[in-house]
Amino acid sequence: MSRRTCASVVLLCLVLAVSVLAGCGGGGKPTINSISPASGPPMTQILIYGSGFGEGGGMNKVEFDGNAIGIKTWSDTDIVATVPADMKPGTYDVTVVTGDATSGALPFEVTEASSTP
Repeated sequence: MSRRTCASVVLLCLVLAVSVLAGCGGGGKPTINSISPASGPPMTQILIYGSGFGEGGGMNKVEFDGNAIGIKTWSDTDIVATVPADMKPGTYDVTVVTGDATSGALPFEVTEASSTP
């Protein structure tokens, strides 16, 4: 094989390798479109709807102001999570983290736990 042919084959292999690596990770940054409900007391189950969440597992997580919360179910477009029992009332930024990509934040307001007589 000539040097020119070898150089062409090496260049083609490099281009293919870069293309494959660029396609890894589920296609980019996750996006949160909505959180339902938008507020609730600790232990409320919330539905996070969006895109690019991937398959779940591994390093994927939902965070309230940077602290991971419990996940019940996870799909590429829907996550069901539970507001931790020890969350204090206030507004928290909710993000979805998939590998090394983090979504933009949407707010969730943790309200006082209702006391039943």
